[in-house]
Amino acid sequence: MRSAERPHVVIRGVSKRFQVGDGEVEALARIDATIERGAFVCLIGASGCGKSTLLRVVAGFEEPTAGEVLVEGKPVTAPGSDRGMVFQDYALFPWMTVRQNIGFGPRQRQLPRKEVEDIADEFVKLVGLERAAIRASSRAA
Repeated sequence: MRSAERPHVVIRGVSKRFQVGDGEVEALARIDATIERGAFVCLIGASGCGKSTLLRVVAGFEEPTAGEVLVEGKPVTAPGSDRGMVFQDYALFPWMTVRQNIGFGPRQRQLPRKEVEDIADEFVKLVGLERAAIRASSRAA
């Protein structure tokens, strides 16, 4: 790493505890990691060891009980458009079309309708879903 560059993601002293009934479960205990831009990282471990919890903290869906996560030097305090997460479970909105699901994020960023449609079209083509993503007149994207 050149001295002028900062790490892309820094996980510093992250712990996460959950209240379960009358007790407490420690899902993460003082996790430290530095991830450089362009690095390919895998989290590997037994079921229940905290992999998904750590990813939810980095994505901003969970707050750590202690410690901090920085992305590009800025604290993660909520989900953001600079990060994404692929969920283990079904994470589409079943009442929306393919294009509407793809366009959900850009719509939340309040991009113009035409730009949302263009983004949805681009990603439909990228993953080869043209046949499944037939445009539904004005409801699409």
